Amino acid sequence: MVPMARTKLLGPDPAFGRALEVVRRAPVTTLFLAACVVLFVIAEQHGSTEDVDTLVRFGATERGRVWAGEVWRLVSSAFLHIGVVHLAWNVVTMVGWCTPVERALGSARFAVLYLGAAIAASATSVLAHDVIGAGASGAGFGVVGAWLALDARRLGTWRAFVRSRRVQRVAGTAALWTLALAGMNVDHAAHLGGLVAGVALTWALTTPAVAPAASSR
Repeated sequence: MVPMARTKLLGPDPAFGRALEVVRRAPVTTLFLAACVVLFVIAEQHGSTEDVDTLVRFGATERGRVWAGEVWRLVSSAFLHIGVVHLAWNVVTMVGWCTPVERALGSARFAVLYLGAAIAASATSVLAHDVIGAGASGAGFGVVGAWLALDARRLGTWRAFVRSRRVQRVAGTAALWTLALAGMNVDHAAHLGGLVAGVALTWALTTPAVAPAASSR
């Protein structure tokens, strides 16, 4: 016989429970970010997501192709990423940003916000420069814009908005991202387009009486 050490019965994995909670509270966020992962895996099986030809094949924006009528790239490029680090950064960061905004707006309005910001970000990038573009961060900046718009609706006056510590924190975080990535190959035009669209869309989708705050709890 082989002696066996006394072991504790395993219960449910807390990390798995937290993941299920995210899915329950933010199904559209989960769906969109899962789509990013699935598209990345498929693209990698057919080449490298750091290769221009592979990126274009799987939906990156390219000015000439968009002008030629391939407008679907304005959406597909927001789900495609350039390398695993780019994917991981966006997915992990956006879980924290998107979940509370989806809870505040509801899943249907959040889907409109996210896709609208993604399209605006891609379109701004195409108009600003002739590059191969991909990534969800334009939509992510749209979600940051949604945070700001929701707080503006909730607070009611510009003075209260400017003085709000949470508004300062959200705006400061977005500014720090921009400054930290300033020297890297980052599409700031897409970020700006997504941010502006996020503010405008959220403002249009809400009213002062019914605009709930996005809570990170």
